[in-house]
This record gives sequence, C-alpha cells and structure tokens, in this order.
Amino acid sequence: MTDTAIPAELLQGVSTLVGRQGGVIGGNSNFLAGTRDDPDSFNAEGGKTGDLGYYPMQMADGRVVYFPCLDRFTQIAALIVGSGGDPQLTIAGSAASSNAREYVYSGVVVDDDAVSQTVPNSGFSSKVNAFNADLHFGGPTARGGRHAVKGSTFQRAPTAGDNPDRNFVGVQGQSQTFTGDGGTPSAPLGAYFGMSSITQIESGAYGVFNATAFESNCVTIAGSTVQYRSGIQIADYVQTRGALIDAALSISAIIGPNLGARFGIHVGAQNGGNPLGSDSTLLRLDDTPVLANGIDMRNTAFTGSVFRTQNSDWTDGNLSLYNPNAGLELGSLSIAGKPHIDFHSSGTNVDYDSRIEAEGGNGGVGNGAISVRSIWFGTHTHLPLVDAGYDLGSAIRRWNNSYFANNPTVGSDARLKHTRGPISDAEKAVARGLPLVVFQYLDAVAAKGEDHARLHFGIIAQDLIAAFEAQGLDWRRYGVIGEDPVMEPFEVRELVDEPVTQEVTEDDERVEVVDGVATLIREPVTRRVPVVDHLPIVDTDGNPVMLPAIGPRTMPGERGWIGRLIRGPAEPVVTIPGTPERQATYQRPRTQKVERVVRTDTRPQLDAEGQPVTRYSVRYEQLAVMMLAALRDA
Repeated sequence: MTDTAIPAELLQGVSTLVGRQGGVIGGNSNFLAGTRDDPDSFNAEGGKTGDLGYYPMQMADGRVVYFPCLDRFTQIAALIVGSGGDPQLTIAGSAASSNAREYVYSGVVVDDDAVSQTVPNSGFSSKVNAFNADLHFGGPTARGGRHAVKGSTFQRAPTAGDNPDRNFVGVQGQSQTFTGDGGTPSAPLGAYFGMSSITQIESGAYGVFNATAFESNCVTIAGSTVQYRSGIQIADYVQTRGALIDAALSISAIIGPNLGARFGIHVGAQNGGNPLGSDSTLLRLDDTPVLANGIDMRNTAFTGSVFRTQNSDWTDGNLSLYNPNAGLELGSLSIAGKPHIDFHSSGTNVDYDSRIEAEGGNGGVGNGAISVRSIWFGTHTHLPLVDAGYDLGSAIRRWNNSYFANNPTVGSDARLKHTRGPISDAEKAVARGLPLVVFQYLDAVAAKGEDHARLHFGIIAQDLIAAFEAQGLDWRRYGVIGEDPVMEPFEVRELVDEPVTQEVTEDDERVEVVDGVATLIREPVTRRVPVVDHLPIVDTDGNPVMLPAIGPRTMPGERGWIGRLIRGPAEPVVTIPGTPERQATYQRPRTQKVERVVRTDTRPQLDAEGQPVTRYSVRYEQLAVMMLAALRDA
C-alpha cells in the first residue's frame, strides 16, 4: 500500500467533517486520533480482520455504523482526489479472498438518500449525484485529450481455471428499482438508465469536427483470436415487455426545436477506415427462425425512396429495376404451386380485380402456363415471339368464341407454297358426297337442355373421313381434317422437405385509437410456428465449438468493500441465472418428408382398351374451296 501527500485543503475539509460528528457521538476522539493500525479499531463491517481504522458511531435512528478515522479517511480520499495527475493510492489485492457477490477495492456508498434537489425559483428538479467528477480544462498550455472518468481493466495473465465469471468490463453503469416510482400501468412514472452519455455543443462553439454522445471502439490486434466481436452488443434479459415501446435499440429525440438526424443509421468511413469488407453482409438475422414481421414502416410516409440501390428504386408504391437484364422470380423451386400477381383497380375490398397466374410445367424451360384473369385484355398489337411458331389454343384447350372487326388474314403468298396442281375429280367428289347436317354441341345441351341449345350448320369430321376413304384417298394427307391426341393433366408427386410446425398461443399487443384515445390492446393469438432444432457446432477438425461458462449474477446485493465509508443495511438481491460451459449450437427449423405435388404435366388420355383417345377437327376454309371446285363442274 502506498501513501501520498494529500492537499491541505482536503485534509482540512475532512477534519471539519469528522469534527462535526463529535456532537453526535459524544466527542469520541478516536475519529481524530485513531489510526488504521489501531488494534482496538474495527473494519467497515464491525469485524476485527482486514483493513481496520473504523470506529462505532450511533446514528439518530439508533443504528450503529462504523465510520473511518481521519487516517483511514485520508487514504480513501486519496483515491478520489489526485495530486499532480499521478495515481494516489495503490491497493494490493492479489491475495484477497471474498465470498460476497462483488469484491470492491474502493468506493462511495450513500445510504438512505432522501435529498430534495430542486433548482431555485424554477420548479425544475436536477440530479443528485453519488459521485461527481468535473474536469474544467482549456488554455494555451493545455495539450492532450481528457477523460473526466476513466475505467480500465488490464489482464496480465489468465484467471483461475474454475473461474465462473469471465466477463471483464472497463466501466459499468447500473440502475435498478425494487419499488418503481409511484406510477401505475395507466399513468407510468420513472425512467431508469443503466448508463447515460451526453455531448452538448453550445452556441459559441464553432468549427467542431465531431460531436458524438457515445463512441465504441472494439480493437482486435493481428495475432489474436476472437469468437464474438461487436462494436455494440445488446444482451437483454426480458421477462416483461414495454407496453407502448419495446425495443432492443430505440432512436428518438428530446422534445423541443429539433431538425432531426439526416440519417437514422449511417455506415461510412468517417474515421478513416471502411467499417465493412467486400465479403461483409450489411444486416443479418441469425438464431431467430420465426418473427411476426420483418420491417414494419406502415406508419411512415416516404417522399423519396423506401429502398434504393444502383439499379433499383423502391418508392412508396412503385418498384423500378434498371438493370438491363433485370428479372423477377416468383414461386418455389421444389414445390408446385400457382404463383400470381394480383391487381386492385376498383377500390373495393375484393381478392383481386385482375390476376396474372402461372401454373403447370414439366421441368422444361418455358413449358408452364400463364393465365390472365380479367374481363378484357387490352393491347395495341399482340405478336408472337417468332413467325408461325406458336398455336393459339389446342385440341384440348380451345377458345370458345372469337370476335373480330375484320376477317382473319391468312398468308397465301406463292413464295410460301409448293403447288401440286388443280383439285382432282376424286377430291371434288369428296365434297359433293359430303353430308351437310344441323347439330348441337353436347356441352351446350348439357348446360342448356336440348330445347335451348343453339343449332349449328356444318359437317361431321367422321363423315368427311368416310368420304375420303370412299374415293380411295388417304385423309391423313390432307390438311382439311386433323386428328389430335386428347391430353389429360396429371400431378407429379414427390417427397419434399417441409417445416415441422406446432401451435402456440402468444399475447399479441397493438395500439388502437378508441373514442379518440390511444388504447393498448392485449389479446391471445394462436399461430403455427416452426419447430427449431439446436444443432451442435464443430470446427473444420470436428472439434466442438464451446461457449465459455457465465456464472450467476445477483444485483445488487451484499458487497465486500475495501475503503467503504459507511456500512448500510443489506440490499435486496435479484439473481440472474448463469450458464455452464456449453457447445455452441445452430438453430435450424426441423423438417419432415411429405408427399407433395411438385409440378403438373399432361399425357395422352387412354380409352377402356388402352388406346389413345383422339379428337378430330376440320378447317372449314379449305373445305369451302373443295366445295367451290365441285360447284364449278356442276
């Protein structure tokens, strides 16, 4: 232990303070004449071991406390008030042992604070400080930065192998209440801050380079190894949520004239280095597989972009993608479905006014189907991708009716045709012998009845086939008649991985305006959430990745003090459970194999004998030419 000179004014102040206690303790001269080596003195707890130099004093309420003598007091004061900028007290504590929750080398305790601190003539209450350090500086000779209070830990060797608490903190601030401050849930009172940091730039301070209320510098030197590294780490222990605001990180502003920050969160190289690398991820969420919402900005109006990159711009209601090969993909790559885009244009609360929906496919590129669900489809000129490369409808996917302002135009350029010659007599005979009939479509009869289904003029494809065969002609050589296989859709089912879920009931909180009053509403909500497995993590050599043990913490509670001024009553204890050394785990939603439709496809429909079912069709414009040729010879 090292003693150093104490300023005379401090000693005089301490002597006066101790002297004033004489009227309370009956003029006990030990407080002035006693020493820290006096075998008749006590320690701060009233015991006879450890640091002595404390003497009993009876308080007005009958309590007996142990107050330091002047010799012990000057030693304690030397730690608080320096002389010449050098450390004033060194306490050798390497051999000390304590069973208390915290072992304190030196400190100041204020018991039973009930000070009424109010700024005169203002009604404004200011703060009561247990310890205050004001550093007033400046002038032509002042050099170097300043710390009003500095707390540092320097580890020179590993701690004990069975050390249950390996958290080493330079400065800790703690605020704790056991009673609250007289508020109620409907009229809350009291705000508690474990640590508060203020930087204030006054109106006369010009040319300030940096104004930061709290700076965090996490430095890892080359050659060290770190498992977790963070500039700011928030580790909450939440058993009760905030009624109106509950957040791990909250950004707000003090009431009054306020321009507001230009950026809510800014990432940049303002201190000379880029905080992120080329392999960095700006925002990542781990170990929380289920959330109610990602980013909720429904209560904010945006005059510019909601999200912007070099080649995309998302404003409030519009999404622009400027990349020359920009794309948008919808749907699962492993499970069949019907991804769609819904349009709401009527202003009414309906599922959709128009929809574009995709379905089907067989695993080949471009083999799916697109459905446009709307009353009408407007376009200027609708063109296929290539000339004569696509069909409009098929034998099993037919359009019902078509409406045109003009007759269809069909290519008939001689440069597109190989001409065999005129229509033969046998081909004319096919047209002359073809029965012309009146018929009804079966689906119309089924829908409207035989008496109401409309009558149509035409031919029957099977009669046309028979007419060709009667003339010894192969009808399959002619484009006037077609035969197409009837295709039926079918589902391709496979075993796929799907999340295992379970039903949970949680309290949901929301604020609604009821009769002009913002009301917090709590009600249980049942939802299904994924079941999560905790997979042990190993390194590349297969060795378990271990997390260090964290001992249980009780706060506040009984302390083992050295240099404590007054021993007060025992404080209530709240215990935060510790965790043993354990293997790190990775949270992954549990999956199960489930048979699902992975895609839809088509195949030929078979009849009862297993033969493909076909459907015949007729090109009436070609049949009309055959009939016209037959009429010319009549």
